[in-house]
Amino acid sequence: MLHRWDSIVSDTTDNPVSANNFIQAGYRLYVPEIPWAWSHTLYWRKRLR
Repeated sequence: MLHRWDSIVSDTTDNPVSANNFIQAGYRLYVPEIPWAWSHTLYWRKRLR
């Protein structure tokens, strides 16, 4: 069976410059089922398809 990635997920915390770079690169805010960072972390996802 062939598995393919359908998105890339990353995060930023207290870094507006990085957040703006994600937005410019086509990432959108994302809410993960299980957050892995600080309570004020922003999660970003970019769809690959």
